[in-house]
Amino acid sequence: MTKRLAKLLVVIMVLGLVAMSVAACGGGSSKGGETISIGMALPLTGDSAMYGETVRDGVQFGVDEINAAGGIDGKQIKLVIEDDKGNPQEAAMVAQKLSGDDSLFCVIGHVNSSCTIAGLPIYAENGLTVLNTSSSAEEITQLGYTNFFRTVIHDGLQAPMMVRHSVENLGLTKIATIAANSDYGLGLLSGAKAAADEFGAEIVTEELYVPLSDKDFSVQLAKIKQADPEVLLILGDYNEAGLIIRQMKAAGLDIPVVTPAACSNDAMIELAGAEAAEGVYLLGYWDPDRPEPVVKDFVTKYEDAHDGAIPDERNAYGYEIPYIIKAAIEKGATKETLPEVLRTIDYIGPTGETKFDDKGDVAEKMQMVFVVKDGHFTPWVK
Repeated sequence: MTKRLAKLLVVIMVLGLVAMSVAACGGGSSKGGETISIGMALPLTGDSAMYGETVRDGVQFGVDEINAAGGIDGKQIKLVIEDDKGNPQEAAMVAQKLSGDDSLFCVIGHVNSSCTIAGLPIYAENGLTVLNTSSSAEEITQLGYTNFFRTVIHDGLQAPMMVRHSVENLGLTKIATIAANSDYGLGLLSGAKAAADEFGAEIVTEELYVPLSDKDFSVQLAKIKQADPEVLLILGDYNEAGLIIRQMKAAGLDIPVVTPAACSNDAMIELAGAEAAEGVYLLGYWDPDRPEPVVKDFVTKYEDAHDGAIPDERNAYGYEIPYIIKAAIEKGATKETLPEVLRTIDYIGPTGETKFDDKGDVAEKMQMVFVVKDGHFTPWVK
């Protein structure tokens, strides 16, 4: 063997070893077998599980669609899902677990506002951006964290719409409230009280209940009846709202009821009973029958993939999050720069326009009034 040939063989061997080393370390092109890992924290067991399951299903549908179309820059999205049980203590432990996973690009979650508040400082300390579809307590974006972004409007904007509907559309100014003693319920209550002054209404009584615990609301309803209101605002989730509506008849309360977006679940009607729920109002953000092409296209695709099931609000909001992340990455976002890039995103999806302000709040989302008719939520027309 000549010296020239021997040197050539050595060079070929060295290049081969380098190539093997690069492949083993995941280097080289971003195309091919690499993944973008995204954490997801939500309740999959416990009383909030129905919320978590529908958000998860929406996110998964978006992820599957993106992956089938080639992924993001050739990389497939991988979801790392953890169950926070709708409990703040569990949420903090989930946040610690996800924050210890260096492969994660960002986190989607949590659902309950109290869980988001528990996890947010942990994610912030570990440099993880949090995208949220559901936690609407106004105080979350007032805590000073720059790594949090939500696509749903906060309670300070929703509660006034409930009061406005009561006063301007129904002509009722004597308002009673029954609120969950939680970040969500108290946030709605604060917004309702401020709006009452603005719209010339009077809150004649304020009652509280313990969410995920109280099942008997006879004491609160007796006090509400004594205050002689014209309308009742239920400021909490669908599970307690259904029971409150069911128990109103026994309490002798026959007045209109207005509920927030958290009650946009057929389970509320089932818990209340169709007869008791008839005529109950809902302030929501999602109407699958809207005529916009982006809505019709999403609803058709979702129905086709889920045996005809019509997507609900949380399905729609969940579906959008992977596409928002995709848009940010395609604009050059890294794990470190994701918050900065998200503030430049203007995304149009099934729920409308998503554009974040400096605090991470979405600027505006369309709110719609629904009413229970024949056991179903239907758009309300004045």
